[in-house]
Amino acid sequence: MRVDPAVVPWRPHLGVHVLVEERRSGADLDGYAAWLDVAHVPEVLGFDGVAGQWTFDSRDLTGDLYQPLAERRITVTWLDDDALTVNQRIDAAVRERIARAGARGYEVTWAGPLETITPGEWAWFDQPAVPAP
Repeated sequence: MRVDPAVVPWRPHLGVHVLVEERRSGADLDGYAAWLDVAHVPEVLGFDGVAGQWTFDSRDLTGDLYQPLAERRITVTWLDDDALTVNQRIDAAVRERIARAGARGYEVTWAGPLETITPGEWAWFDQPAVPAP
């Protein structure tokens, strides 16, 4: 279920998918940003279990708001379904983003799902670890 972007972080959710990327010198800022806006973000928002997405960056907001994309960007996708299940659904789109980021002068330094921790509900802590794929 998609919700208004302004309220995504404050509504209940079951987890998030986080992607961290760093800009390298000579990065194709315009081409990469256009692909994200036109193709990637709408694709990810279309998957079952994705509620919304915000992007945070290290841009200096005291200067020109239209300066080139920041050195570091963190994309948080809020999930309405089990984090590992949604991670499997969006895996191909994330892999494509990682490949395109590299080709455009960005490096994805971390990407993966995180489950929501609900205070007072600690049963998940006693579950056996899930082996890496």
